[in-house]
Order: sequence, then structure tokens, then C-alpha cells
Amino acid sequence: MIIPKAVLLLRDTLLKTMHPFGLELSHCGGWCVGKPEETIVYSGCLYVAMEIVFQKHNFLKHVTENPTKNLIISLSKVIQSIKPVYSALIKTKGGRISDIPRKALEIINRIGINAGCLSEEPYAGMLLYDFGFLDDLSVHVKKVYDHLKSKGVKRIITIDPHTYDLLAHVYPQYIEDYDLEILNFIDVVLEAIRNGKIELRTGNLNVTYHDPCNYSKSKWRRLINEPREIIKSANNVNLIEPFNTRNFATCCGGPIETFFMGLAREIAKKRLSQLVETGADQIIVSCPVCLTSFLSIKRFVGGNYEILDLVEFIYNNMK
Repeated sequence: MIIPKAVLLLRDTLLKTMHPFGLELSHCGGWCVGKPEETIVYSGCLYVAMEIVFQKHNFLKHVTENPTKNLIISLSKVIQSIKPVYSALIKTKGGRISDIPRKALEIINRIGINAGCLSEEPYAGMLLYDFGFLDDLSVHVKKVYDHLKSKGVKRIITIDPHTYDLLAHVYPQYIEDYDLEILNFIDVVLEAIRNGKIELRTGNLNVTYHDPCNYSKSKWRRLINEPREIIKSANNVNLIEPFNTRNFATCCGGPIETFFMGLAREIAKKRLSQLVETGADQIIVSCPVCLTSFLSIKRFVGGNYEILDLVEFIYNNMK
């Protein structure tokens, strides 16, 4: 199998620094406003990574549009430039996508759960798993696990489908006597709604929901009804199903953007157009990759609508 050199560079950077962009653990945990507890909200550094992809819009162009011997030199320079860019975002409290984990933590605390976070948060390893670098993943998983245990973590609330699948179903394959309890943010919030601990209130609102692939097509556990129950629990909300929905929902295009930017953007436009055709005021997603993919091409799909992460929807409407 031929592996693009750009992917190998990202892998090698990850193995050296624990992040494919060379970010420090403190960059990944820059959103954390609390301290480590036995229970933590964990983002897997994915929202930070997607913030960089969204803000540093030329990053992927170096990967997809410059397949020459100069690519690695060019990509290396881009990676070197990322850390100061993200450092500036942290200092200015900027970055809507990277702020979503903080909002998730606030929601969890308002529910009544004493949860913390890690100011030095490791990347979960999505790239290694998705590209099949399983030997490298085994090494990385052990580093992440040891880091979590060193902070006294016993229970983890994940907030995206990729990190949830990794920690709940992949990590146990590599760690003997794996003893971390993995919860999903959606499950925790839904239980709180059912028990009357929180309620969501909105004005008259038409919304639609995009099912991310790792929730709607997972080989381990599918979360399809649960996010819908959360959305429909809000008063005055009308949930409109799009064409191709639930386990038949089409991809946002984001996962292939590294290799085929043009194709990925066309897939994203097609899917976003289906969501917009519902006439919804808000399009809700529950994956940072989908959120970034849709926000990146929103200017090409007309209409009067917002694109929100499910965490943002809950945060904005929780009473």
C-alpha cells in the first residue's frame, strides 16, 4: 500500500509530540477552566484540531494541491506556523469550535456532576486509527492511558463520536485490565433531561439534525434516537428530518478532505444543501469534523440558517 508522504509526516509528528500538528498538551487543554477530578470532560484535542483546520484554511491545500517533492518542506513550514497561531487564539479567548468543550463542561457541572478537565490534554489518536497505523496506535494509546491515570482520572465523559469510539471500544483492545469508565455526553445530558435536572427552552424554532457517521453507522454502538430526544425535549422546537437521515445519512465529506479537498467540498455542499432544503432555522450536528466541514462551505450554500454543535444548542437553551 502506498501511503502519501504528507500523512507519514503527520504520523511522525504525532509520534514525536503526541499531536499530528505538533501542538503541546497545554494547547489541547487550553479550553480547560477547571482542574483534574476523578470524572473529567475530555475532548481528545479534536475540537482544537478542527479549529486549526478551520482557521488555518490553507493548511489542507498544502496536502492536496501540491503533490510534489516540495510538499513535505511546505507542509513542515505550515506545521511550524500552527503553534503560534493557536497560542494567539488561546490568549484572545478566540475560537468558537475550540470553545465547545468548555461549554460541555459547564453543562455537565450545571447538571450536578462534579467533573473537571485536563489543562494538559492528550490527543486521542484518531488519525492513527483512521489511517490504519495500528502498531503506532498501540504505543500512543498506552501513553494517553498512562497520562490519564497519572492525573487520577477514573471516569471520562467524551463529547464527540470519534473520541467516544476510541476510548470506549478501541483502547480496551490495547490496554490489559482497562479500567476507565467511558460515558457519552449525549447519554449524560439525556438522563438529566429525563430526570428533570435540566430543561431546554427555545422560541418557535425549526431545526434539523445531521447524523455523523460514527454515531449512525458505528459497528459498536449507534446513537441515533438519543440526540433527537434531547432536541425534541426543548419546548417550541420542530425537528424536521432531512433527505437521507438516521443510518442512511450521508457523510459530511470531512474525513477525506486530507486527500481529496475538491471532492470533500462537493460532498459537503450536497449534504448541507439537503439540510438547508428542510427550511430549518438551525442545523444541528454532533461532531466537530462535520461542524467544521459545513462551516467551511456555508458561503456556497445560500439560505438564512445557523449551523450549531449539539453542545451549543444545549448550552444556548438550557434553563
